[in-house]
Amino acid sequence: MGALLFMTFSAASLSARLHAGHLNQQGEPYLDHVTAVVTLLRERWPDAPDHAIEAAWLHDAMGRKGVTPASLLRAGISPEAVRLIGMLTRLTAVDELEWAEALAASGDLWAIRIKLADFAHNSPPARARLEAAERTLRGIGLR
Repeated sequence: MGALLFMTFSAASLSARLHAGHLNQQGEPYLDHVTAVVTLLRERWPDAPDHAIEAAWLHDAMGRKGVTPASLLRAGISPEAVRLIGMLTRLTAVDELEWAEALAASGDLWAIRIKLADFAHNSPPARARLEAAERTLRGIGLR
């Protein structure tokens, strides 16, 4: 179990390095989005295996600053996580709807669930509801 925890920590650490200084469209640190995707995945699917958590930390990493499957493997990311990250990477020349349909048609449960968490966090109404829920939970002492 220690090795699996280390792999997940390594993915989080690598994600932090890759996204350092990167801001989203709202001017917030991009790492906040990645962290939210991991949090949503863990909350909605507490049985998420470590390779899915690794992939969630790095779901937007491929293609940034020379990140490739080989470089992820050299960094200690598990082969199964690298496979998922590859599935979650959309080439810019591919239509987003076609890409999403192909991902869904793949039947890969964890790739689909990571993308659902990503979509949920990127959806403004969902984001507002999640932030309101977090405020409520903190307000009543549950977070």
